Amino acid sequence: MRPLFAFLSLIACGALGMLSSRSVSRRMETAAQWNAALGRMEAAAARGNSLMDILLAGADGEENGLAKSAAYLREHPAASREEWLSVFPWDSLLRPKETAILRTGLSALFSPSRDEQAQGLLEARNQWRKVLADCEKDGQSRCRLYRQLGWLGGAALFILMI
Repeated sequence: MRPLFAFLSLIACGALGMLSSRSVSRRMETAAQWNAALGRMEAAAARGNSLMDILLAGADGEENGLAKSAAYLREHPAASREEWLSVFPWDSLLRPKETAILRTGLSALFSPSRDEQAQGLLEARNQWRKVLADCEKDGQSRCRLYRQLGWLGGAALFILMI
């Protein structure tokens, strides 16, 4: 019976390490997706597209927060900037500072001037590039670290329990 619990502990610790690693990978993917979305939105704003078209350009045909927020604006055309941002489906993987960067960029979309819209998105994208670089720099090493710690911790428990 004891070897069975030791083996289950090994598997559980390894799985926890893999789950933690996957969370870091998802965070890196989210940062890359927002970087691409900001770029598409910036290009759409520079072309003079409407707010709805800018959001849909950022969504790029996927069912994400931008597409959901565009649907919200379609249903509530008189929604204010604050109301819209309060119901925006923010990803839980984003840190408060990152959400603030995106809020600033998305707030610029409510500006009546196309230049101010494009400028706000450009500033947000420039700040976001640093977020993306930090995620990529830290992410790879953290993924490896979490996987290794999970399996090493499991192996140590296995040895102790046998």
